[in-house]
Amino acid sequence: MQQEIQEFYQRENYSPYSGCLPLLIQLPIIIALYNIVINPLHYVLGQSTSLVNVLVKYATAARAAGGAGLTFSANNSTISVLSAVESGELNLEGLKSFAYVSNGGDLVNSITKVIDELPSFTIGNINLGMNPSFDTFNVLLLVPVLTFAAYFLTSKINRKLSYQPATADGADAKQVACSNTMMDITMPLMSTFFTFAVPALVGIYWIFRSLISLLKQFIISRIMPLPTFTEEDYKAAEREMKGKTNHAPKSSEKRVGTVRSLHYIDDEDFEDTRERGLARKAAIEERERAEKAKLAEKKSLFGLAPLKDDRKKNTENEDNKDAEESDSEADDQQN
Repeated sequence: MQQEIQEFYQRENYSPYSGCLPLLIQLPIIIALYNIVINPLHYVLGQSTSLVNVLVKYATAARAAGGAGLTFSANNSTISVLSAVESGELNLEGLKSFAYVSNGGDLVNSITKVIDELPSFTIGNINLGMNPSFDTFNVLLLVPVLTFAAYFLTSKINRKLSYQPATADGADAKQVACSNTMMDITMPLMSTFFTFAVPALVGIYWIFRSLISLLKQFIISRIMPLPTFTEEDYKAAEREMKGKTNHAPKSSEKRVGTVRSLHYIDDEDFEDTRERGLARKAAIEERERAEKAKLAEKKSLFGLAPLKDDRKKNTENEDNKDAEESDSEADDQQN
């Protein structure tokens, strides 16, 4: 099956590594989007970094030092701080007398004004801008649970909707089943762990993205359903493979590399045959340069699939034929 897949890649000029390009393009966008989500005060409302740092420092400073004494899972984010202000957990009036700032009153007015421009992260009594945590046992803990369930079910259903290569019974089948089970559990667990380090809104986004991915795969499976094969189809495929095996060249017939005749190996060393030897060498070098240029044109962005044996054999035959023709022409000219 792997040999047939490689031949198919070669015929279609396709490289399996080409799927990495969209991921490389998405990665910087995802990183930028994450920073925008957790720091809306700076990236959305355009406030200075110094104002953001003062607000975070005031929210996390101990009460004995004049701060609010709050603890956030991600201290470098402002979305949790803004959510605490919106819910009333963080009182900005204390910022006016905060020892680390000299213009606390102006900062309070600026922060209050920009907070009013932000959308509300609260639905009822649930503040989705806060991080899920076991310290505050509330409904936000459902976000990690739903994230695990969404990723786990998506992985299971996607495997049923997409093509899976058949495996033989025995140790191979058990190994494949064990690998699939590990992937089904490990990846959702990693996503669940990350939901405790980000606001609940990010976890809800991951759940939504997982469900959209599942819906996309379901639509594709209906538009392009997997083919079904009968017993007669399998027998025909077996006969075709046997035919290829019977016509395959024997090991004694296989040749490695370019085979060249040794009849003219010393032509360049003698005065009367030197011209013929140089002409033959130039013809071979020209042929090799043309082949390299031809292969370079066919190469895709991520490389070319391995050449089939029959192409190698045709190339070798053409090399020998051209070399023999060049020798014959050189002999005719010398005569």
